[in-house]
Amino acid sequence: MSKHVSDVLVIGASPAGAALFYQLARFTNLSSIRLLDAGDLGRTSLADGWSSQALQYGYVDTTCTLAQARNWHRSASMVSNYALRHSDASRMLVKCPKMAVAFGESNTQWLRERFEAFKPHFPMLEWWERSDIAELEPHVVLSSEGGLRPEPMAAIGTTNQFTLVNTKALVASLLDDAINSYDKTVSLQGNTRVLHIEPHTVGYRVRTDKGDFLTRYLVGTAGLASLELAQGLGLGADLAIEPMNTVEFRAHGMVRGRVLTAYTPDTPASILSAEPDMEAPGKMRIRITEAAKDQAPGHRVAFDEDILNQAQGLIPSLSLSHVSRVQSPFEPISYVLDSRTGQQLEEGVTVSDDGVRFHIQSSVHVTSCLSGAYLDLCAIQEKLGCSLDDVRLKAQLMTDPRTIYRGRAA
Repeated sequence: MSKHVSDVLVIGASPAGAALFYQLARFTNLSSIRLLDAGDLGRTSLADGWSSQALQYGYVDTTCTLAQARNWHRSASMVSNYALRHSDASRMLVKCPKMAVAFGESNTQWLRERFEAFKPHFPMLEWWERSDIAELEPHVVLSSEGGLRPEPMAAIGTTNQFTLVNTKALVASLLDDAINSYDKTVSLQGNTRVLHIEPHTVGYRVRTDKGDFLTRYLVGTAGLASLELAQGLGLGADLAIEPMNTVEFRAHGMVRGRVLTAYTPDTPASILSAEPDMEAPGKMRIRITEAAKDQAPGHRVAFDEDILNQAQGLIPSLSLSHVSRVQSPFEPISYVLDSRTGQQLEEGVTVSDDGVRFHIQSSVHVTSCLSGAYLDLCAIQEKLGCSLDDVRLKAQLMTDPRTIYRGRAA
């Protein structure tokens, strides 16, 4: 028997799901909002520890175009604006240097041209020569013998932006702000696995292992798992999941901020990054990812000498003795693939129909959680005819609170 009729039901307490849950509760007049998640949503499980992800402003990340960088910058600013309106902002955000480093003459020239194209649009972007890099990240410029690396090198970066997000704290804050709404029924239910979704006269019926739920509007934000749910409704038939080989490990702290290799036309098709491990002070975490089309999603490559050699391309003095944990707790990466063209949709994709939207993307995209939720909100308003306090939302999320009087949390 069906129960729990909602105006909107959100599947997945990902950053995107929590952001939508929050915006629905705080900025619409909808009376009944529900979020379901397969995991434990207890305050203790969400509040303890760090789950660190990079806040992508776009202009340092060399995989994106200028147009993408503008979008990422707006999206990242919404995350920082939200966090800064809370007294525990330091639990959600970390400000530290961030740089993309290029090695070799052709790669540094390519990076210089990119810098000159992006700098007029992003004044905070800086160009760093070897000596500048040495001041910020000395282990990047030193060889394994302790001298300077011989190859040409340069970097672009920033020191005055928030770089890392504690997604556990961010999600917990968004959910708490939603639940504390006083003028509507807001329900949060964990340990509930969605089995099937089907159309219903009121909108959609969501079958779970805890019973059935009816909703007028449905949004799936369960990361890449949303694809299976969408395809069950005949949506996203041309999409597939492309896994990446993922190696992530913890090592002795040798970086002060987030450092990644510049992804230039002449670099191999892999991404290497290092950043402070906020869960373990004095440590860093290193991630290497590359395409792995013949592997199952979430496959992890065993840590070996080849992996160490790749990591030494960024930090030459890194040795096996620095590695303290190889069994990484960090989430594997997969991307969405357009099976018709073979194109990798790195930012994910949204598929929708009348009264339903599914976000098919890796949950690593914390940067777009609030901006994506705003697009959901506009679609929901159009369908259900609810009111949306757009002025207050933009004042809370699209205005930097450091430039105005800091009032109470949104």
